[in-house]
Amino acid sequence: MTSTARLPVESVATSTEQQRASVEDESAREQPSIDVATNSYEAIEQVESRRVLVVDDEEPIVDLLREVLDEEGYTVDSSSTGAAGLNMALEEVYDAIVLDWMLPDLEGPDFVRRLVSAGVATPVLILTARQHLQDRVQGLDSGADDYLTKPFAVEELLARLRALIRRNARQAENRHLSYGDLVLDVQRRAARRGDQVLQLSAREFMLLQHLLKYAEQVLSREQIAEAVWGQQLEQLSNVVDLYIHYLRRKIERPGEPPLIRTVCGVGYTLRSGDLGRSAAE
Repeated sequence: MTSTARLPVESVATSTEQQRASVEDESAREQPSIDVATNSYEAIEQVESRRVLVVDDEEPIVDLLREVLDEEGYTVDSSSTGAAGLNMALEEVYDAIVLDWMLPDLEGPDFVRRLVSAGVATPVLILTARQHLQDRVQGLDSGADDYLTKPFAVEELLARLRALIRRNARQAENRHLSYGDLVLDVQRRAARRGDQVLQLSAREFMLLQHLLKYAEQVLSREQIAEAVWGQQLEQLSNVVDLYIHYLRRKIERPGEPPLIRTVCGVGYTLRSGDLGRSAAE
């Protein structure tokens, strides 16, 4: 794609959002098996395509980003609202999120704070027409990893995305939990049992991560509810049991001893007589 072909499209980045910003300023201011002893992260990475979530309510910008990211080999999902985008970010695994600051229902910094509070470490690049120093500080302090003002050059956005993903990958190399052939890459929220990639929602991943972190220890339903949902058990009814059921369907193997075991009257434990524990973060 040539730069001349992009220029008319990129100029859209100053349109609706820049007008909204000025109003606000005025008013308020693999399939190889994983060798845990070496590098399980690399093995997981080999089978994972790079996925980017774009959350922006300006269709021309979304179309532009989808086109250029497509050409770079990324898989792109998009949302035009903060609520829907946040749900996608919580339920799916992405390598990076490109986030518009001024969404109709949820501002970028609030989006990022909710993401961080849910334990999701996906790197976030905020796009905005806001160019004041205090805005950049607010965006980065909310938990965003980078900040790019509109109008932007596509080449710069791509370079920033690559840098975010590289940095995130380096930080994640030794952040995995394992128990036998069950391996979790905590930073990228990738999970595998043997040579099978596990498709887990964000909440399922958090639950499995907690069980792995305390493998072979009995965890009460109350402890799990507090650690995974941040709520008291009485507020969750049978949600803990339901998610344990979901998780079992995805990680257990027919005819083999279960990994997730029920401790009657107490809660659950991750344990198998045939497996030993190896955990590192």
